[in-house]
Amino acid sequence: AEEGVASDVVFVPISLSYEKVVEETEYRKELTGGDKQAEDLGGLVKTTGVLRRRYGRVYVRVAEGLSGKEMLDRVGGSITALDSDERKAFLKHAGEEILWDIHRATPVTPSALAATVLLSHDKRGMLVREFHRRCGFVLRFLRHRGANFSNSLAAEPRDALDEALGVFSDNKLVQIFEESDGDDIIAIVPERRLTTDYYKNNIINHVAGASMMALAVGPYGRSRDQAFERFAALRELLAIDVRNDPS
Repeated sequence: AEEGVASDVVFVPISLSYEKVVEETEYRKELTGGDKQAEDLGGLVKTTGVLRRRYGRVYVRVAEGLSGKEMLDRVGGSITALDSDERKAFLKHAGEEILWDIHRATPVTPSALAATVLLSHDKRGMLVREFHRRCGFVLRFLRHRGANFSNSLAAEPRDALDEALGVFSDNKLVQIFEESDGDDIIAIVPERRLTTDYYKNNIINHVAGASMMALAVGPYGRSRDQAFERFAALRELLAIDVRNDPS
């Protein structure tokens, strides 16, 4: 658009979410400090075996497109008129806008909600009924925030969460201990915790702000100024990992 080839360029934010990690081994390797495997034609050929396996539901959501021309109009209509620092600031803000719209389009999935609740528990095991109670609390919080939900979670949340637990159990992410009184217990398999952590990333931007504010206030309370100062420090520290509304 800047060079006159087209009158405008539209960026279309697309969210792609999986019920199951496709390349779990590589994901765990990267999280533990390993190098990301280079992508090449050979690697693409090898993915044919992956594509024949079953990985549960895939959620694709498309947000409204963002006009590059409208973005430029906010800074005077020409990127060439900006100096180096202004150009970097413009591109950074444009990227944050696109990422934020991807986040807003991404649906909360049963596996994301289940993983978030299980990972936030401070004991080795959790009763299934306690799991559903905590999921209900987080669901109400997410609805208040206006989050999008997968169809199954929106229609039948309890059934969707039970199905997610079944998938986690089949994939050895959790163990479910059946009790005679019906109070079954769920426990995360320790060596699979990193993989379970992947699923909560689907939801993290929804809960990060409230979590940081709770941490900023602290268990015994801080003054308003102290809390906001601590919150600002946490937000800056986590700026790369946690998306914030750029507006």
